[in-house]
Amino acid sequence: MNADLYFSEDTVLIERSKSAFCYAIGPFRLYNLNKDGVRVLSLISKKNTLNEIASAIAGSKNENINKIQKVLKNFVNNLQNKGLLTSEKLTKSYSCHFRKIKTSPELHSVIFEVTRDCNLNCRHCYVLNKNSRQELTLSQIKDMINEATDLGVWQWSLTGGEPFYRNDILKIIEFLTQKLIVTNVFTNGTLLSKSFISSLKMLRIHSIIISLDGEQGFHNENKTFKQSMKVIEDMLSVGLKVKVNITLTRNNKNELPHLCHHLKQLKTPYEIGTIFPRGHGEKVQSLNLSEQQFGKLYKKYSYATDFYLLDSLRTDNVIDTNTPCGVGNKIIFISFDGSVSLCPSLTIEDDFSFFAGNVSEKSIKDIWEKSKTFKMYRDLNCSELLNCNVGSTCKGGCRSRAYHVYGDVTASDKVACAIYGRHEE
Repeated sequence: MNADLYFSEDTVLIERSKSAFCYAIGPFRLYNLNKDGVRVLSLISKKNTLNEIASAIAGSKNENINKIQKVLKNFVNNLQNKGLLTSEKLTKSYSCHFRKIKTSPELHSVIFEVTRDCNLNCRHCYVLNKNSRQELTLSQIKDMINEATDLGVWQWSLTGGEPFYRNDILKIIEFLTQKLIVTNVFTNGTLLSKSFISSLKMLRIHSIIISLDGEQGFHNENKTFKQSMKVIEDMLSVGLKVKVNITLTRNNKNELPHLCHHLKQLKTPYEIGTIFPRGHGEKVQSLNLSEQQFGKLYKKYSYATDFYLLDSLRTDNVIDTNTPCGVGNKIIFISFDGSVSLCPSLTIEDDFSFFAGNVSEKSIKDIWEKSKTFKMYRDLNCSELLNCNVGSTCKGGCRSRAYHVYGDVTASDKVACAIYGRHEE
């Protein structure tokens, strides 16, 4: 119990009024902590030995030191087994970065549309228009990242358009990962050369989420499909974490078994979705399968690991009334021009009530805590959630899909109902 302990890599500890957790990003691991766990990591960061930590905690709690030592040993062994702590002095010194956050309600994640420009013109794309206003500059983006970090944001997802179409995208990713932010990028994958992929690996990006619909899909058909498959294999070969998003339609449903089998062989998780009824996608809704047909195929072939990092913070067994993605409760969407909305498909272009402000005019803190939009939609979810037989697993489905199909953000998401087997009255 008198051994020195060291952090195996740079670690972030976020302490809020009602919760605390720590994480490391290479590879990503997240652990929920109670107040004692926070104190232990704080004392380890100050070079205290386990005996010194046990004595400090036993004294403050007026507990038997032998009991504290036993609990402490189990806690430390658990973190050592999971690679967060080590008793061996490493050649490089790592730290635990403490962030005490007072933002209320808690803000965890930002979805940032870095650009609307794209090298493809997919028939099912939900993005409404190409860039018609000026994009945020790199300097503005860095300021935005700094402010969000101070508010407790620990995860950024970069989307578009095509994020890699922006010429300073690597600088944006580098700035995020230097701040130890868990960084994900949504891409069609067609612009990624081997050298570019190597750069992404060096930047310790968390994951790449790539669109892949099969040879009869939407992304310029066969040529783009083969190009994207090659990019996936190149990314996996250097150890990047990859997830695939598949848009399932009447055209490509027969390809689904082969595509899913191939991705499973690559040990690559994937998510199966429908054509979203927005943008170009609104014009090709006839290509969607029925909700029942989609639900059956989804349940048969689904192979998605827990890529929703927010879900890993859930520890109780009660019905969670937050949506799966955290819309209105834990996330914000920032468009390429700085406009803040609920999510990428619930924006000012869909309804003015979804617009919360612009980061060029107001602070993210003011927008998140004080805007009428987030006050109005803070507890947004399906109106039937608590009376639904699958509410505890469905968690309300997609609020945006409900809005774009039925014109009501609280309506049932019939696709989620079909996936989870809701019993209709």
